[in-house]
Amino acid sequence: MSGLDYIDTTLVECDRGTAQTKNDNLGTWTNNMNESIQMQPGDKVSVYSSFISEVGADQPLAVEFKGTTLGYKKDIKYTTEIKTDTTYSLIRAQISDETFPFTTDTQTTTETINVKDNEANMVINYYKTMDSLNYIQLPRRWIPSTDDPAVFDTDEKRQWYIEDSAEYGRVNREPYDVGAGKDISTVWGYVIDDYCPVYQKEPQFDDTNRNTWNMEIDRWILKNDNSKFTIMRKNKTYHYPKKYDYVPTPTGAEPTDYYTNMPDNRPLKYNNVKQQYYLPPYWDRDPESFNYDIYREKVKIGINSGFSSSQFISDEATKQLQETNVEKGFELQHGLGDRPALNPDPNPQIKYPLSLTAESKTYKIFHTTNDKNFSKAKYDTALNNSDNSNQPTLGETGPTRLVDPGNLTDPYQINLNDDFFSSSWYESLEYIAVKRPEIYSTGSKMNSIRGISHDNSVTSSYLSSQGTGFLLDLDYNADNCLLIKNFVESQAQYPELFSKENIMNMYEDTGTEVLNPYYHKVSVAVGDAANVNFLSKQETITMNATINNSRFMHINTRDSAKLNYVVADDKTFTGNIIDTLKSAPLGSSYYDWTGTTDTAGTRDWNFTAGGVPPVADTDVLKQSYPFLFYYDTTTKDKFFDTGIVSDIRMNLSSISQAKLTYGCMGRDRISGHIIIYPNLIAKSVAGGSGTGCGIPALVFATDVPGASLTAYWKVGFDRHWNAWGTAAIALTSGIPSTTRWWENVGAGVDPQFELGKTGPGILRDPQAPAGNTGQVAFYNFHSQTNVNPFFDKIYLGAPTATLGFDGSHFFFQNLHNILLQGDLENSSAGGTISSSVDPVYKINPAQKYNNYSPVQFPYQRSFLFDFKDPDLGTDQSRTPLNDNIYPNSVFDTDSGIFIEDMGFDEKSWESSYWNRLGFTYEQFHPLNNDRLKRHINQPDTIKYITTNAKIDVVDTKGWAVNQFQNRLYDGSLSHTYNVNIDLAPTGGTPNASTFRQLPQLIEKTDSIKILAANYPIKNFKGYYAIRSDILPATNFIGGGAGNTAMPIVGIIDKMQPAGDYYFGTENSVNFTITKPTLLSSISIAITDPDGSYSVVSERSSIIFRIDRRRKLDTNIANEILEKYKK
Repeated sequence: MSGLDYIDTTLVECDRGTAQTKNDNLGTWTNNMNESIQMQPGDKVSVYSSFISEVGADQPLAVEFKGTTLGYKKDIKYTTEIKTDTTYSLIRAQISDETFPFTTDTQTTTETINVKDNEANMVINYYKTMDSLNYIQLPRRWIPSTDDPAVFDTDEKRQWYIEDSAEYGRVNREPYDVGAGKDISTVWGYVIDDYCPVYQKEPQFDDTNRNTWNMEIDRWILKNDNSKFTIMRKNKTYHYPKKYDYVPTPTGAEPTDYYTNMPDNRPLKYNNVKQQYYLPPYWDRDPESFNYDIYREKVKIGINSGFSSSQFISDEATKQLQETNVEKGFELQHGLGDRPALNPDPNPQIKYPLSLTAESKTYKIFHTTNDKNFSKAKYDTALNNSDNSNQPTLGETGPTRLVDPGNLTDPYQINLNDDFFSSSWYESLEYIAVKRPEIYSTGSKMNSIRGISHDNSVTSSYLSSQGTGFLLDLDYNADNCLLIKNFVESQAQYPELFSKENIMNMYEDTGTEVLNPYYHKVSVAVGDAANVNFLSKQETITMNATINNSRFMHINTRDSAKLNYVVADDKTFTGNIIDTLKSAPLGSSYYDWTGTTDTAGTRDWNFTAGGVPPVADTDVLKQSYPFLFYYDTTTKDKFFDTGIVSDIRMNLSSISQAKLTYGCMGRDRISGHIIIYPNLIAKSVAGGSGTGCGIPALVFATDVPGASLTAYWKVGFDRHWNAWGTAAIALTSGIPSTTRWWENVGAGVDPQFELGKTGPGILRDPQAPAGNTGQVAFYNFHSQTNVNPFFDKIYLGAPTATLGFDGSHFFFQNLHNILLQGDLENSSAGGTISSSVDPVYKINPAQKYNNYSPVQFPYQRSFLFDFKDPDLGTDQSRTPLNDNIYPNSVFDTDSGIFIEDMGFDEKSWESSYWNRLGFTYEQFHPLNNDRLKRHINQPDTIKYITTNAKIDVVDTKGWAVNQFQNRLYDGSLSHTYNVNIDLAPTGGTPNASTFRQLPQLIEKTDSIKILAANYPIKNFKGYYAIRSDILPATNFIGGGAGNTAMPIVGIIDKMQPAGDYYFGTENSVNFTITKPTLLSSISIAITDPDGSYSVVSERSSIIFRIDRRRKLDTNIANEILEKYKK
């Protein structure tokens, strides 16, 4: 047969929109053919044209997300809460409606996340700054109640001009020395970064001794310098429903219980450190006995799969962070039926809305306290053993004597500590904020408030010559060693504790290594010996202890027999002196509760101040001291088996052979207990000793019988909030029960508020029953009531947290609550501020009176003065800097968030949400901790991600002002200015006085940015792979098998999208059919090079070209004959 050869070309359209088989995955589909096509060996198949639909692909600066899991898992940790309605213990409370007290149990939960590329599960912490607002410094006993006329009994006190002291709620002893002869040069033991003194009088230069200042210290406070304290939450809290404006008088309450009649099944046995409680037993009343951990929340953000513009990604993430939930708020429940004298109806209940609230993912409401819930009356029941009755013997310090003085069988009575008053006081401390939360958390896990008992007697000779380690009453095993490892590792995050200044200030010394063994100082006088006051000294200081060779623990300065809180005849402890010793706490916060060894009812306290009858001495030194022990960084991650680890006989001569588990622990061969080694820190050779530092001498100087530490002496981590290295605060609402009076209230001047009332101009309720002369709450919905005591919440966090995009890079911004200028009317700072909502930072902020806290005692007086020359103007306002504010600190926020965990580890980072946006793993994982750091400008790396106000050097031009607070712009430093004032009344004899003031500086600013190191990644790969079953196999090599076994028949690059499509032109590569094939359907898969399905849209289409070889027969007769034959 003769004929012509030709190519029969067929174009086959495979459009997803018309496909007969398709599923939720838009990247795969199957088209059935209307007519089957028979392909023979030698026929050719190729991709003629392709149209891959991807909505948003042509957007400028678009980023592609697949929305699939990455094959990695990530453990994230955050705080979870279990809330339980209960009537636990508070049987005295008579509640007349359906609301019950409840408990909250919190724990740190670990969740395993299957990570995806288009979402991030972050973990955030909250912090409160030390701005003197909405907190009290810890430890503290109570907040003075502003509606207590016995306390605020003068005009000055009602104006809050009060010097803070133990009388107003401070603890019974300052943490460091105060009083006559005590100044900054003679007091030691405090962390310089944390504490500063408040002086009894203005510092004066002493001409007699020109090298010193004459300053006597009144009290010690934490620096109110706007530093960041991380929020921690108590693991068990009892909540009493304080939304009632009246707490009913207990009816039918059980009598005060006696310790000898307490049941054996008490909520907590003292030696079970793993068991916790909602309200503590009497021997554990210190609030530090509760467990606290860092408060963490999970925050999830994400974006839909596919392409999205960078600006849309930014807007969507910010929207999710700032998404607001408006809550109903909380209400006051007023039960008139509880006051039959005022209203005979026992049933009516009125709800009064107190406030409207709203929250976002990064800006939340936190429970706080106030001057009603943290009052002296409630403290007395919690820690001073008072049940608020009229019995004359109650309310004294420690266990109180029975009314019947002849009853020696039960000589002491102890209230159950379970009423509304006690629970409110402990509930006030549900949230605290701590400067070094990792140390506090790991230390609290290492030991309870009782610390760790020392396991053998140590004499004062241990100071230098003792060649053995320090034995702990703690088994050497993997779990215990890991607890200590976590504690010592947490200290590396805060190197300031091991700075030269803080080590030298740890103990009093002259640099001779006698009292402070951790440094040695050599001083050489230089100058005119005849004028010794002006000699200069050239000093050489050698540090024996540094962060590279040591870590710290705390140690008691008192015998455990004196520090325990146990009552002598308590049957749980009677006859077991070891249990009594073990019950003693490590350290003390100088609260009022104390134990007694007396059984005769004569009040023989552990510390007796004298008097008739004797009372407990609450002012005696009880707190712990720090000491350092050896740490070897080369073995910090190694756990040695019991047969390899070093024993108690390690000394300086054998230190090179030390095998110390986790860098610091050995094992005693006899007891099997853990050993630490203070003696392996060598004293300076220059000091002439060359021996180990051991335990500092001052530990032995206070209360050591026979100059030796007795058995069960306490060491470890001191949970008390005044311990060395710990700085803590508790949150307050800042809203007083009774608002501050105006100044100059007195004769001939009307007060701002009627005495005993709250709110401007509020008089007694006009609808009160006739004859009722007392202060009365509302009797109808529209009347007003004193609701201030019921506000026990504040906002913390970052309300405008932003994930931004600047046209080239993504960035974080506003992770702190931006400080706004606010009250422009009363501002006299001048400068560039033009609006009350301008973001600013402040230096030396002026005293404000709208926030009540003892942190600001005494509040400063503001005053007005007129210019004597009328041409100069009138009415200049001056408000001094509060004495408690640390001068020349930058104040730019009250709170904010840390991003602690970004939700991806190093293995999954490359495909993560953050890497797509340009953030690198190295940016957020530096070695150094930066919780406490102020970032001046954009940081290159940051571990705990937050922001603060930006400070530019150009700002300094306006930091110097004159006495009228006008900016000088003359290059001088910010300094105090003088205002000369005539204090004489008009027409009186001139009485000149000079007022010196640090200037209040207010600068307009913006938040710093945490900028991504790289540009965002637009595409996962540079091309799509087209796979199809139209061919049995291809010769494409590369990529992965992925989700489909179909071979690759073409590729489409991602260079120039248009109209939401990527276009592929005719492919020069074609494939040859090698065996007869009947084509009735075609399946398509659009994949990435790794074989996984691509993220595409609904409207994709592929057009195939099929070239079949055919022969055209030109002999018509033969063709007709062949048909006839058939």
